[in-house]
Order: sequence, then C-alpha cells, then structure tokens
Amino acid sequence: MTRDELIERYNNGERDFSGANLDGVNLKGVNLRGADFRGATLKCSNLREANLRGANLSHANLKGASLRGVDLMCASLYSANFRSADLSFANLNVANLYGANINGANDYYSFYTYDTSKRIVHCVKHEKTWMVKDGVFWGTLEELEEKIKTTDNSIVCLANIELLKRL
Repeated sequence: MTRDELIERYNNGERDFSGANLDGVNLKGVNLRGADFRGATLKCSNLREANLRGANLSHANLKGASLRGVDLMCASLYSANFRSADLSFANLNVANLYGANINGANDYYSFYTYDTSKRIVHCVKHEKTWMVKDGVFWGTLEELEEKIKTTDNSIVCLANIELLKRL
C-alpha cells in the first residue's frame, strides 16, 4: 500500500489496515489516530512525528522504523517488533508494550540479572524517564528500584539501575 492510498482510505473513514504491507513507506507527520495496524509490516518506514494515538499496532513489525517523536499515547503495541527502531522522543504514555520486542531500539537498554533471579530487564527511555519491564512488572526505574530493595535486593539489578540514572 502506498502513502497516498493509506491517507485517502483513512480520510474516507477507514481504520482497519490490519495485515497491510507498508514497508519503507514515508508517513512522517501523518494523522492515523485510532487506526488498526494489527499484524501490519512497517519495516524501515518513516513514522516520525506521526499521530498514532490510540492506534492498534499489536503484532506489527516495525523493525528499523523511524518513530522519532511519534505520538503512541494509549496505543496497543502488544508483541510489536521494534528491533533496531528509533523511538527517540516518542510519546509512549499509557501505551501497552507488553511482549513488545524493543531490543536494539534507540533509547533502549537491557540487562541480565544473573545473580539470583536470572531474568532479563528491559528499559526504554521516554522523555527523561526510564520505563522498565521486568517480568510482569512495568513501571519507572524508581518503582523497580523500590521493588528490588524490598524483595530480592539483587546487586546486579541495583547496579544497573544506578548506571541508568546517570544516562
């Protein structure tokens, strides 16, 4: 699907673009608020500063996409692939990132806590706040730090939290 076709269909009231192939399409600054892109492929697409507020991108493939400054507030990003994507300055407030692959994304950091819990902790920088996914926990770096201090007191986890605070 081309940029012009997508915009025309959206402007005519269509919102279901599930499974669409939008690889490499330039959607910079486009308003696609509330659109359904479940299972769509948007690899290497330019979504800089686009409005995807409330959009459904569950299981979408955004590998290598530019999402710098995109508005994903309240978006469903469940199991989406953001590998090597640029999420710099993206608005991820209240977005569902459960199961999302954010490895290698800009403003992304992960660490393996090998001491007691043997888990991988994923961290995404949103504005000036690190958001953290640790198993089923999803919250701020400070909330994770408090949780760790009151539960397993993982030395590796606490050391990585201190590192992130300096970034």
